[in-house]
Amino acid sequence: MWKFIKNGILFVILLGVIGAVIGGNDSDKSSSSPSSSSKQTQEAPKNYAEADINILISDVKNNAAKANKDYNGKYVKIVGGRVSNIESNAKYVSLGGNDSFSLLHVQCYPKNEQTKDAIINLQKGQVVTMYGKITDVGEIMGYSLDIDKIE
Repeated sequence: MWKFIKNGILFVILLGVIGAVIGGNDSDKSSSSPSSSSKQTQEAPKNYAEADINILISDVKNNAAKANKDYNGKYVKIVGGRVSNIESNAKYVSLGGNDSFSLLHVQCYPKNEQTKDAIINLQKGQVVTMYGKITDVGEIMGYSLDIDKIE
């Protein structure tokens, strides 16, 4: 009798392991489909609205609430930005406009190694065009941007 119960328990455990392995493979297959389709949607072309750095800074200086409404979450191509600071580990680069004494700027963060390498090759004072998504707008420091591309 004891041998029969012991064999039954082993059989149930074996079925559980087989079910977990089969179930795990099915979930792996189904989870790979959404990630591959989400990659396809991420690779869709983005429409960047052209934004002059001096207008961006003027807009946030004059009315931060309106600048937040107009720009936050938008993809922009910032033209005329002058590199004012490059963080030592290339975690960000700051862009300023014509007023070198203004605290308002666009702080730009690399999204990947390619944009981080591009930051490493910049020079302070260099005028660049920055493509990316504005992720924050504030009346004290200005804008935050996730970099897609630097020219």
